[in-house]
Amino acid sequence: MAFLRPCLLSFIIINAFVIRTCFASSCQDLLKSISPASNEQWIDSDSSECTKTKCRLDYVDCLGANGWPAPYGDRQGAPKTEEMVLVFSDEFSSKWRDFGPGKDARWQALDLMYVNNDAAIFRRSAVSVRGGNAVITASKTETEGPYSAPWGDQLATAKYTSGMLQGWNKFCFTGGYLEARIKLPGDDQHGGFWPAVFTLGNLGRAGYMRSTEGVWPFSYDICDDNALHKQDWTDHNGQRINQCNSTQGRGAPEIDLLEVGVWESSKPELSTSFQVAPVLPPGLHWLDNTGGVYYPTYADPTLYSGPNGWAGINSYMQNATMFRPRPGSRLADAMSATHKLNASHFTDFYVYGLDWAPKKYIRWYINDRLIYELNALALKGGTNSANQTVGDRLIPVDPQYININLAMSNSFAPIHPDIPLPSSMLIDYVRVYQARNEINVGCDTAEFPSQAYIDAHVSDYKISLKDFEDFVGDSHVMGPTMKPPLPIAIIVGVTVSLGITLIAAAVFGFCVWRRWKKAKARAELEARDPEAAKAAAERRRQEEKARLREEEAMPGRRRWWVRLAVTLWQGAPAANTRHALARPPIRVQVAPLSAPTKPAASTVHPAGGKVTTAVLGGGR
Repeated sequence: MAFLRPCLLSFIIINAFVIRTCFASSCQDLLKSISPASNEQWIDSDSSECTKTKCRLDYVDCLGANGWPAPYGDRQGAPKTEEMVLVFSDEFSSKWRDFGPGKDARWQALDLMYVNNDAAIFRRSAVSVRGGNAVITASKTETEGPYSAPWGDQLATAKYTSGMLQGWNKFCFTGGYLEARIKLPGDDQHGGFWPAVFTLGNLGRAGYMRSTEGVWPFSYDICDDNALHKQDWTDHNGQRINQCNSTQGRGAPEIDLLEVGVWESSKPELSTSFQVAPVLPPGLHWLDNTGGVYYPTYADPTLYSGPNGWAGINSYMQNATMFRPRPGSRLADAMSATHKLNASHFTDFYVYGLDWAPKKYIRWYINDRLIYELNALALKGGTNSANQTVGDRLIPVDPQYININLAMSNSFAPIHPDIPLPSSMLIDYVRVYQARNEINVGCDTAEFPSQAYIDAHVSDYKISLKDFEDFVGDSHVMGPTMKPPLPIAIIVGVTVSLGITLIAAAVFGFCVWRRWKKAKARAELEARDPEAAKAAAERRRQEEKARLREEEAMPGRRRWWVRLAVTLWQGAPAANTRHALARPPIRVQVAPLSAPTKPAASTVHPAGGKVTTAVLGGGR
C-alpha cells in the first residue's frame, strides 16, 4: 500500500496545476480585486497585459506648457500618467470560435448588406480565427444577403463578399482606452478596401437602419427645435429620445478608431473621427473653436496629421447658404483627422488606440503615440448669421460597443481594377482598459438603460428574411465563451487528471507485477535447485550493493526513473547535490564467487578518477 502515498500526492498536484492553468487569469484576478462586482469573464484568460498607463488630464497638463508638440518633438517634461486595468479582451487564440447568431459571448459575424452604398456583402463565412488572429477576408465572390432598410428587410446582391464582427448588446463600456493590434488588408498601391474599427452607442445597431433612425449619431441633451423637428440644413427628423420627451437626450454617436483608404497609388491614409448630430448650421465650423482639437503629429515627416477634408457620402456642400465646406453630411458632423500611412501598415501589425473620457475628450494613438485629440470645446454650439442655432453636443456618455469590418465601397475609396483579391484584415487582439476608480461596463446601465427599449422594438434590431438567421439577446446574459462553463470545466479537468493518475498507478502496478513474477520464478528455481538459487541470490545481493555504492558516489548514474522519482519526491537538491558530486570516487571490488568471472571493467568518473566494477559471470 506504500504506493498510495505518491499516487495521492500526484493526483492533488496534477489537479491543482490543471485548475490553475486552465481557469485562472492574473488579469481576471486583478479586476476582481479592484471591482468585485465586475464580470471578469469579459477578460480572455490568455491575456497577459493587465494594465496600461495613459495621461488622462487635459492636453496641456499631460504634456507640459508647450503642449504636444509644436513644433514636432518639442515637448516639455514627461507626461503625467495613471494606471488603467483590463476590463475586456479577446486574444482570438481559439480556432474553434463560432461567431454565428447567439453562438459567441463577444461577437456576431453578420450576414448583411451594409448601408454605405457598399460593393461587398458581409457574410459569416468571411470571418474566421486562424493562427491566433481574427481573419476577415474580402473576395471577388458574388453573393446575396439581407439589407435592413427603413421600410423593411430586402434581399440584395453584390460582386464582392467580406465580413464584419459586431459586439452589439454584448459587451459595452463607458469611457476607457480601447486598442486593437491589426494588420491592414491589401497594399498601399490599390484602393478599394475600407477596413474600419468603430464604436457606437448601444441604442443603435450598426447597419440596421430602422434602429439607427433618429438615434445615430446623436449626442445631445437639450430640449430645442434640433431635438424635436427637422431643420432645413439636415436630413434628420429630430432626435428620437430627447430631453423634451424623456428625462435625458439619448443617441448612438460613433467614434471611429480607424478607417483606412488608398485614394491614389502609394498614398494610403488613416482617418480618425467622431461623428455626431445634430449638425452645425451652415457657416459654422467646429475647427473655429480654439483649443478644441490638437494634431500633435502634424509636422511628423511620416504621419502629417491634419484636418480631414472629406465631405461625406451625403454631401451638402452645394447648399447655397453654406459659407464654407466642412467634413460630414446632412446627417452627421465628421470631426475627423487624417494621417499618412506607408507600406509597412499593410505588411506588419500596428496597435491602434482610442482613449475616451465622457464629456471631456477623445484621443487617438498609433503604437502608443498620440496623433489626434478632440475635446469638449470643439463641440460647442453656435448661431450663424441666419440665426440658425445648435446647442452644445457631448463627447459621448452612452455605453458604446465595438464593431470591426472590412468594407468595399466606391463612395469611400474607389475600387482599383487590380485590387489584390482575396485579401484579409488580421486582428491579433482587442482590449479595453479603464481607470481603477472609473470601471463602468455594461450595455444596460442604471444611468443609460437600453434593454427595455430594445425589447420593445425587436423588429428594428433584427433581420427577418427567410434563410437568414439573426439574434437579439439580453445584454445581462453572457453568451457562450467557446470554453465550457466553470463547473463543467473543473469536472473535465479533474477527470483528466484522475485519468493521468490512474495511468501512473497502472504503470506502477505493472512494475509490481513484474517484480512478483521474478520473485515467483526465483522461488520455483529454489524449489528445483536450492544451491543454484542460493548462488544467484548471493550474486544479486553483491550486485545491488555495488550499484548502491556507485550511486552514492555518482547520483547521475542512477536509473532514470529512480532519479525522476527521487527528484519529484525529495526535490532536486536532495537527488543530485554539489556535495555528492564533489565526493571522491569509490572503488568497489567484488570478491569472485565460485562461478567464473570476466575481467573487471573501468569507467571514468566525471569528477576525475576511475571506478572499477566487477562484471559477474553466470548471467542474470
